[in-house]
Amino acid sequence: SLLSKPLPPNPSTSLGGGVVTNYLQSRAQMKPVTTLDRRHFFSTIGAALTLPQLLNADEPQLPQRPVTSTGKPSALRPALSPEKKLLHMAQDMPTPTMLRDQIAVLENSPFRGVVFRVPVQGLELPLHRVIWQPKKIEWSALSPELEIMKGFSSKQLTHNFSRINIEPGTVDWYDDTGFECVINNVRLAARFARNSPNCVGICFDTEPYNRNGGLVLTYRTRPNTADPSAAGYRSLNDYSAKAKERGEQVMRAMQDEFPGLRVLVCHGWEKVSAKESPDTKVGKLLPPFLDGLLKGAEGQTIVIDGFERSYGFKTADQFSAARDEMLKTNLTRTSEPALYRQRVRPAFALSADYPHKPDSFDPVNTVNNHFQPEEFRRAIVNALQATDEFVWCYGYSTTGSWFDVGSKKAMLPRLYREAMSSGRDSYLAMVEAQKK
Repeated sequence: SLLSKPLPPNPSTSLGGGVVTNYLQSRAQMKPVTTLDRRHFFSTIGAALTLPQLLNADEPQLPQRPVTSTGKPSALRPALSPEKKLLHMAQDMPTPTMLRDQIAVLENSPFRGVVFRVPVQGLELPLHRVIWQPKKIEWSALSPELEIMKGFSSKQLTHNFSRINIEPGTVDWYDDTGFECVINNVRLAARFARNSPNCVGICFDTEPYNRNGGLVLTYRTRPNTADPSAAGYRSLNDYSAKAKERGEQVMRAMQDEFPGLRVLVCHGWEKVSAKESPDTKVGKLLPPFLDGLLKGAEGQTIVIDGFERSYGFKTADQFSAARDEMLKTNLTRTSEPALYRQRVRPAFALSADYPHKPDSFDPVNTVNNHFQPEEFRRAIVNALQATDEFVWCYGYSTTGSWFDVGSKKAMLPRLYREAMSSGRDSYLAMVEAQKK
């Protein structure tokens, strides 16, 4: 795609033009381009000139910083900021031991935070997989991992999140005894996060999975919902009210241990619209539960909508439309619009090996992949432009993680790691360019 674009006749800086010329000539002559060459090209070109200026490509133009009457950036078009961050999350999330032992690998990455999992002594499953079970976890089963976590020190990874899940869950919203266990477990997860170095909050996987039992978030799987004429029948409104009540309890429990935390939810209100989907829809109880989180939030606590649906997004228009959905359309999907405006922050997700299907990603021959490396680089730039603060990058089973997690899964291929780093470099170059 680069070779198909004519060079500008008189580049405004010899450095930018020289980098482009050398790069294109190298590609035209089929000479190998080293990792350093690629990184140098992408980072330098961003510092010298924006890519559209040089190649007339469809890279998003550097936007003017929109301002409101108060002089602050508008909500729908966020200003460029060096404070925006890439987060690492993979299906095989690192444990405290992995983080401590492989800190050098992560320090040499584009990430400013990582989502980690916490093993539980005496249990096969980690903490995030047993949160919603009718069994209270003891702090003594977590404290050894916290001691390991305290050995993890990083000047770069300053915004880490501890992971918890709803599914697989077996505790019903109306089960008072079981929910005492849920609150206990959530409280301990927040305590672990609060005492972990550079941890800013909880990553809450709110996906209504269709496997492993539970289906806590799906109304039609709940007890006493099949026959309206039966004794003890509970309507969708009944369960929605209870889910909202429980959401408030969950948030208050987390805040008791971790005041002012950030709660990154993988799926927000857009996942299942309470007004647009039938009662049988999987995850129907997610929006009221999220409303409960908002109702329980206080102080500096915020809820970050991770918008997992953006895994495969490429263009600036896709991210812009999604941001608009989060900030405007979702106001019609929440019962707490005022709190939503106050507490919710848009974020995005990207996955190099999207769409997570068998044989859909080839780490060597990338031609049939959803993302070519350069497309993934551009997606990183577009996502960082559109987010308020975070873009979380997910690796599925075919690519695993940025670093060695001790499984049989492969690490993220080099070309995509370079694309991710170059994307962040390009974005930061745009931030610097707007200051001039």
